[in-house]
Amino acid sequence: GVEELLEQLTAHREFIEAEGTLSERRGRNLRNEVLSICAARLRRDLERRLQDDPSFAGLLDEVVARRLDPASAATRILGELDG
Repeated sequence: GVEELLEQLTAHREFIEAEGTLSERRGRNLRNEVLSICAARLRRDLERRLQDDPSFAGLLDEVVARRLDPASAATRILGELDG
């Protein structure tokens, strides 16, 4: 029952620690967490900066009217921010 499950979990943990898998997984998870936090902060900053920008509103109107695809609109926005 529970005791056998605990033994199996302990054995599995010892195995992944010995193989280095646990360390790799933890590293990958932490990397993903950092990237997620960065992406959220960048998105929030971008939304704030573009909220009242008339050229951004125009680009969105072009996308909605299907005169411009979303990827091209994003490229233009990022180009203006980098420029």
